[in-house]
Amino acid sequence: MREAGVSGIEIVAFDGLTTDFARQVGARAIIRALRSMTDFELEFALDNANARLAPELETVLLIARPEYTHLSSTLVREVAEQGRRILPGSVPPAVEQYLRQHYEF
Repeated sequence: MREAGVSGIEIVAFDGLTTDFARQVGARAIIRALRSMTDFELEFALDNANARLAPELETVLLIARPEYTHLSSTLVREVAEQGRRILPGSVPPAVEQYLRQHYEF
């Protein structure tokens, strides 16, 4: 687990269902980001499923700033897989360092 630089927040990678992981670590909320109306529709469906699987969990949706609405993890990963440098400021420095080491660009 890595600290996010904000007290009480950790960024964690995991496999499996989000609700199972949230229970495992004792989380009470899931924070997700919205970039577009398409994201809203997907997140709405996910929240409905999560509410059935784990009614004790709350989902908090945050709206992305305009400068980040064009970004997606798929786009960032595809650029890195092609050995191209990620646009400065697109991802946090720790993520860029990981991608640089993993994809050798």
